[in-house]
Amino acid sequence: MSKKNALMLTGSPAKGKSTSNSLGEYVLESLDDETYNREIMHLYSVHNSDEKLHLMLERVNDAELIIIATPLYVDTTPAVVVRMLQEIHKYRLENKLSKEQKLLAIVNCGFPEVEHNFMLIKIFENFAKQTGFKWLGGVPVGMGGLISGRSLSQIGGIAKNLVKGMDLLNSRMNEEKPVNDDVVRLTSKKFMPKWLYRFMGNSNWHKMIKKNNVKKHVYDKPFA
Repeated sequence: MSKKNALMLTGSPAKGKSTSNSLGEYVLESLDDETYNREIMHLYSVHNSDEKLHLMLERVNDAELIIIATPLYVDTTPAVVVRMLQEIHKYRLENKLSKEQKLLAIVNCGFPEVEHNFMLIKIFENFAKQTGFKWLGGVPVGMGGLISGRSLSQIGGIAKNLVKGMDLLNSRMNEEKPVNDDVVRLTSKKFMPKWLYRFMGNSNWHKMIKKNNVKKHVYDKPFA
């Protein structure tokens, strides 16, 4: 029996060094080797090349499982991802679909409140319905700044609930089952108290200000 194709599309401009890539790759690598061929495509490497765009569209149509892993930018995806979704929708309307294809979305944000991701997950659900994908569900992750492109195995105990949720997700993907409430409950748990996350975030900003010697420009308003 021929293998199925699993395609991961990452929507971060940081590409392979992104939190989106870390989360999506964790799922992709868990898929059974005897069942799936696996491939990763970074949308920020595709959008400015007609040749690469056409290849991506063909890969999407060839895949039985598509995983979109993206950051949240003001209630939706980065603009490049929006455009790529539009291109996928157009291509699928113009080409005959001959097999069942499934879509999973993994959405992360830098906010401590994971609820910011919920609107984008609904957008992906609507996209799946409009383009003929079977919707497997969305996985929300908050406090993405603590991952910062590292593999989940490198983060340690602070991400234990996230790892549990992602491992449960991996099991369900290999069983061809959709995301359930237990997955969302675990991946939605905070890594730490919000006040501590904000303190760490502010500390990092101050370090970058000092490193780049821009303290006197912090409150500049060049476009005011």
